[in-house]
Amino acid sequence: MSLQIFSARLIDLMQFNNLSKHKLADETGAQRKSVINWVEGRNYPRPNMLIKLANYFRVSTDYLVGLSDTNGRGDYVCKLEYEEIQPRLIAILEDYMKCKHLTKYALSKMFGMEQSTLERWFKKGAMPEVSVLIRISEKTNKSLDYLLGRE
Repeated sequence: MSLQIFSARLIDLMQFNNLSKHKLADETGAQRKSVINWVEGRNYPRPNMLIKLANYFRVSTDYLVGLSDTNGRGDYVCKLEYEEIQPRLIAILEDYMKCKHLTKYALSKMFGMEQSTLERWFKKGAMPEVSVLIRISEKTNKSLDYLLGRE
């Protein structure tokens, strides 16, 4: 999916809720410059902020990033603490690797990244960027909300 979809949906949600960029930053704890970058389609938020945005607007993360065209308005809430999401994601990836008989090397190539990046997730508890989480969602056929503990 593209940053343009994320940007357009964020703008639509802000307009629907009569929010300025500065007000959204204040309401979610984001830096104002970050909100400007998101609105202008320069980058995705970090995973923790994507969850905050989805919770704030009561939509699915899949809708926000363009993986779904249904806004998912409802009671989406992250059921896990942010620190619990990364180990859950690793468990999902390990299950996927086992099911598909993949090595970490093959998985890293599938997601278009260096194996050392994948190793950081597994060994040091780092979280992938949202753009990579989107690829993981597409390859594993798991919703982004599921990967982020929101289902």
